[in-house]
Amino acid sequence: MTFIGPELPKHVTEATTKAKEGHWGRSGAAVHSNINTTNVSTYKFNGKSHGKRVLLESDRKSVEERARDAATASVDLKWNTQQRAAAGLRNLGNTCYLNSVLQCITHTPPLANLVLQRHHTSNCPLNPKPGCAFCLLENHILRCLNLPNGQAAPTEIYAQLKSFAKDFTHGRQEDAHELLRYAIEALHQSCLKQAGRKEDGPAALGPSGQYKVKRTVIENMFGGVMQSQVKCLGCGFESNTNEPIMDLSLEVGGMGASVTRALGLLTAAERLDGQNKYRCGGCKKLQAASKRLHLLSAPNILVVHLKRFDMTFAGKIQRHVAFEEILRMDPHMSPTSLDRSVVYGLYGVLVHSGMSANSGHYYCFAKDATNRWHCFDDSCVRACSLQEVLQESAYMLFFMRTSEKKEPSSAPPTPATVEPWTKRPATVEPWAPTEAEEGLSTYQPVGPIGPQLPERGPGGP
Repeated sequence: MTFIGPELPKHVTEATTKAKEGHWGRSGAAVHSNINTTNVSTYKFNGKSHGKRVLLESDRKSVEERARDAATASVDLKWNTQQRAAAGLRNLGNTCYLNSVLQCITHTPPLANLVLQRHHTSNCPLNPKPGCAFCLLENHILRCLNLPNGQAAPTEIYAQLKSFAKDFTHGRQEDAHELLRYAIEALHQSCLKQAGRKEDGPAALGPSGQYKVKRTVIENMFGGVMQSQVKCLGCGFESNTNEPIMDLSLEVGGMGASVTRALGLLTAAERLDGQNKYRCGGCKKLQAASKRLHLLSAPNILVVHLKRFDMTFAGKIQRHVAFEEILRMDPHMSPTSLDRSVVYGLYGVLVHSGMSANSGHYYCFAKDATNRWHCFDDSCVRACSLQEVLQESAYMLFFMRTSEKKEPSSAPPTPATVEPWTKRPATVEPWAPTEAEEGLSTYQPVGPIGPQLPERGPGGP
């Protein structure tokens, strides 16, 4: 018996061998198995089922263990196959936002590699039952990658859209960035269920940004760690707060005319003084302090969201924000990060054409496994050049690391390496505006990524 597709689990192949050898008393019996279970049924070739079910003694690795391994597997940042551009997607009625997000996800190399191996569906305990977002997306991506130069319709995903984006309404234009965040979170939750793990949030992070538990496949792709550091300018005490992130949102108003400039503003130091003084955890006094955001751990897949929409006035920032094919994150990494040399390559660009978030049209550009760029405008797919891509007014940018991510050790430090904090004279240089702040009459801090620190007033932390 010859199987086409992904390698079958050991219990199925052993069952096939036993059937051929007549170990179940029926020479030439056919084998049927749900690869999500260890139950094996034997059938006569004439179609009559004998209903016999056996559990092979040699298969001691449970379904749950296989599922956990699949949910926390490592990722490969390079295409494993010379895959051509995926099929175009038909518009089902104001679904251009959905089509564009799906195309960018489909052309994410580490995710496509897993899909082509049926990595999730072959191990998911919910498959083929409805309710698993990962199974739903994997089936869609596999169908589209196997239809180059063709067309497909995201019917199944659209039908279950409200299962992971409950505020979305069929037939209404929705925000592509909001959908992407819903989709990534739904995939992450599917992996957590598969791994038998609960959401840990910041509690899962160690002081160096390492995870105390095995990360899910989605965390291995999109997960990074942002660090917010507050440094007392009186005694030098530093307070660090680490938060997991799945994407990065950048302000593009004012001086943020390029992605590099916007990143500089995001990670620039902010002075806390006057009525906004900081109550230091070291000297226990209200002190002037500097506050700064930077990356402690950069993700393998970096999604950059350019904040073009003003939800207060329902307007949009139309200006062109320059971006390049190569993005270097070294200047924006934490000094304590073990992941200092970080370089990204562009592989996807999502564009919104229109005047507001409630109207207009979405389309995208993506690079296939042969390094050719294509424009995906619903069902229309055409080849294009990198120069055309770089001239677009991007709404979201998709980058992939050019080298493997260095993961910090999860082992706790030995007592000999941990020294108690002691008060020391301040050695902080007088504050002066940074290059990014020059020319600003008043400093306008950029909003943080992810959950924010509590507001600090003059009377308390």
